[in-house]
Amino acid sequence: MTLQDKVEERDMAFGLNSKNQETGRQAAEAKPVDEQAAAGGEEFLNQFAGEGLEGITGNAVAIPWISIMQDRTQHVIDGVCEAGVWRNSATGTVYGKVLRVIPVAFKVIWNERDEDTGKTVTNYEPGSIKPRLVKPKDGRGFPKMENQETGNKIDETFMYAVVLPEAPTEGFALLQASMGSIATYRRWNAQLRAQVLPNGAKAPLFAYQWELIIGDQQSRNAKNQLFWKMVDVARGPLVSKQLFLEGIQPNRQLALSAQLALTAPPDYEVVEEKIEE
Repeated sequence: MTLQDKVEERDMAFGLNSKNQETGRQAAEAKPVDEQAAAGGEEFLNQFAGEGLEGITGNAVAIPWISIMQDRTQHVIDGVCEAGVWRNSATGTVYGKVLRVIPVAFKVIWNERDEDTGKTVTNYEPGSIKPRLVKPKDGRGFPKMENQETGNKIDETFMYAVVLPEAPTEGFALLQASMGSIATYRRWNAQLRAQVLPNGAKAPLFAYQWELIIGDQQSRNAKNQLFWKMVDVARGPLVSKQLFLEGIQPNRQLALSAQLALTAPPDYEVVEEKIEE
């Protein structure tokens, strides 16, 4: 046996032959598992998109509602937060007087409120029940709607599904227009319908970020109660592609499905101002 043969025999015994060395070098240079996934290793999951989630409907999850905290909202009474600010019912996050949102779905609804408390009883598809029409006492204006069975007032209002630009991956939240702020919401609707892209093309609902602004002073309703309301909206920057991919695209259809359920907001979150307009 030559000296070279003896060297190779020794190297093989300790796993040091040239073939093993090359294998070891390749293993050392291999990317970590998480880096491989980031490079596209998760593509095999694409064929299973959405599988197994069919049974997790809107009734099985906590859909966040964002609403204005009033002096008589239970969270304010309990000292959890102050009045006159936006709050998320699911996370407890308080956003202050300015809420930044991207609307991803919109729906007109009929909202029935309890006659004594003013809180939401349920929501309906417009025209799905036959209300009693009550003419205004002074004979001016449009008739009011009442549920013939309960006597509760029914108002036509709006529901929005929104994504928060600061937390696009958290999913969508629902925002129901209260009657005390209905004029501002109508103005916002007009702006949403008229918005265009920089190239002049008609913009989709979710093209821009918006600021929903609560006033610095309280208003007074027909029962002489003070309440906080949304007084203005301001259009912000155009939605980026990254924001679209992270928050808007995954939630558009989910939001539409959730809205079709016409879920009523938690009573302690949405305090109806009982505005007579």
